[in-house]
Amino acid sequence: MTAGQPAPPPDADTLLEQLRARAADPARRTDTRPGGLGAIVGKLSLGGLGFGRSGGGASRRASATDVKAAEEALGLTLPPFLVRVYTEVADGGFGPEEGLLPLARVVAETRRLLAGDPLPRRRRWPPTLLPLVQVGPGWTCVDAATGAVIDWDPEDLTEWASAARFRESFAERSPSLEAWLGRWVTRKTAAERNKPSAAERQARWLARAGSPANRAIAARKAVAMAAQLSPAERAEMGLPEEGWEQVIFDSYAGDAAERPGP
Repeated sequence: MTAGQPAPPPDADTLLEQLRARAADPARRTDTRPGGLGAIVGKLSLGGLGFGRSGGGASRRASATDVKAAEEALGLTLPPFLVRVYTEVADGGFGPEEGLLPLARVVAETRRLLAGDPLPRRRRWPPTLLPLVQVGPGWTCVDAATGAVIDWDPEDLTEWASAARFRESFAERSPSLEAWLGRWVTRKTAAERNKPSAAERQARWLARAGSPANRAIAARKAVAMAAQLSPAERAEMGLPEEGWEQVIFDSYAGDAAERPGP
């Protein structure tokens, strides 16, 4: 591997173990918290499909029966690693963005796209492309024929978009599911990326502690503590008999405007 190239994904078993660990962590299960229509639809039962559940979360795993029913409904064979993800990790509810769709929704959304409802007129959805993750108005998909991960971005499509423009709305995200999920499983969530590092937290604390207001507070506390000492004890500390309050205050507060009261 040369400099600048991404690290290769781990072997399938290791990757699945990493995915299970992240899927089991509610704080890291997805990149974002599901919301709006996507969260509502994800919780609805897609009745009439004859298999699986569409509930959210990442606790239930798909069964071999679920996979077989999905393949029969779609008329194609699911990529082997995708099958392992659904049967060995969870039936959706984890992964990039708001997470992978449950298998039942993969079938339902594929059927909707194949019917052409959300597409420009006269355009046909690629029959082997399965939507996995909703991204805005579009999808991140897997090509069941090649295993590649494909993004579909319809944002700039019009009702009468040309065939060329429609083709341009598809772009390869990753050559394989393994590579795509391998990058995701080690990537921080949005909350983690925004969380300050230990060095940043220390710098912020020092900045707050060094503010004029906080230095004045520390100075007043030091004056109050010294006031409990006898003149002899203050003298041992090198403080003058008179004006010791100002000496202590200045040593803490520096240029702070406030000064100790009488």
